[in-house]
Amino acid sequence: MHPTLKRILKESIPLLSICLILGTVGGQLLNARLEHLSLLPVFLVFVPVINGVGGNLGCVLGARVSSGLHLGTIQPKLKGKELKQNILVYFLLGIITYTTISIFIWIGIPLLGIRTDLSFMKFSGVLLFAGGLLVCLVVLLVLSTAFVSFKKGLDPDNTVLPLVTSVTDLAGISCLILAMGVIGL
Repeated sequence: MHPTLKRILKESIPLLSICLILGTVGGQLLNARLEHLSLLPVFLVFVPVINGVGGNLGCVLGARVSSGLHLGTIQPKLKGKELKQNILVYFLLGIITYTTISIFIWIGIPLLGIRTDLSFMKFSGVLLFAGGLLVCLVVLLVLSTAFVSFKKGLDPDNTVLPLVTSVTDLAGISCLILAMGVIGL
């Protein structure tokens, strides 16, 4: 077996096992709250969206931080111009993306035959709160995973991306449920 492949498997398999468990927990959480969510079916549309966007944006940030660590343009510290720029762009992308998605979902709800008594402000408030919270959690996850992996001699590309996608599945659902509670739904 090629040494690079062996290293990737050695670094990835234990983490992927953890990711499998996280995915299962996320599914169970969604299942446990399904009755509550089905009272407001408009938010069921948002579950795959918040998870997908959170994971995708998190992977972009993770790949950029990992590449910066490999190239030496980012140090495993919470300092540096390039790291701050990447985090700022990630936050801006998150805000723009979740705002745009909330508008399109709101417009698309009647087309799907879903009726809601919620105002646009309450609806978008839940989605933006959940998305904003997820963005913050993903930044913490990406930076801590990338920095710890890099310091321990592991390739952050093999650890950050699988962990981000699995954790966002669990965290996205949790953030949505929390946001619904905070907004009073």
